[in-house]
Amino acid sequence: MSVLAKAEARKLLQKYCIKSPTELHLEKIANAEHLIIEESELNNFIGIVNYSDGYGLIKIHSGIKEAGQKRFVIAHEMGHYYNHNKNRDGCSLTDLLSYSSQRSIEAEANAFAAELLMPAEWVKDFVRKNKPGLDLLIKGAEYFGVSLSAAGIRIAETGDYPFAVIMSTAGKVKWHSINTSFPFNWIPIGYKVNNNSYAFDLFEMQDAKRKTKDVKSENITCENSEAEEVLADAWFWEDNHYKKNYYIYEQNINMPYYNSVLTILWAK
Repeated sequence: MSVLAKAEARKLLQKYCIKSPTELHLEKIANAEHLIIEESELNNFIGIVNYSDGYGLIKIHSGIKEAGQKRFVIAHEMGHYYNHNKNRDGCSLTDLLSYSSQRSIEAEANAFAAELLMPAEWVKDFVRKNKPGLDLLIKGAEYFGVSLSAAGIRIAETGDYPFAVIMSTAGKVKWHSINTSFPFNWIPIGYKVNNNSYAFDLFEMQDAKRKTKDVKSENITCENSEAEEVLADAWFWEDNHYKKNYYIYEQNINMPYYNSVLTILWAK
């Protein structure tokens, strides 16, 4: 069904002759499609859509501060509008954390949103023009108008070079997206961040700061690390293709507000 969801997103892009991110004015398209968007305080949800007879109302949680996340929530709810034939409960942050949500309708809405905001050919063209690493992720999020997480997942699954992005929370892997050309592809969800990784050091730093002050008062994202060589053991020692003494590059974004670290890996 994700194939059909992507096709619906393509129809919208073609309908409004959109050929680049600068031409993609999401709220204008939604309004033209008889969808009203408003911000509201939602309990337990970050987005919800209600619709009937070709008209709809999308509500997004007023507490979302990041513009890129707001856009993805809007696109996700549009995905429900175009692909599902009845109203449903709202969507949680968990539903939007990864394109591979275990709930099929959420996975379809995520696939629609990703294809609408970041069509595969746009992403491949962008990747070809930029070097691997954290700058690629930051520039990608800005270029496509999405969150760092959404940009990372899409670049990893669509790009043309060996690249992986991993989100860890409270010292454990929460989700990951790994390009098919990356030499390894297996990290168990819930995997404890290895103390040989640089991400581990950032979690140690977060824990130390919590003992002295409220870490949630800090910036949502901070302390972008330098790219460092790291043994593949730090992340992939359980992978069937594991190679001893194999080095990859690791770079991280510290997210103390979320008790998380976003890790970017790429092959040498």
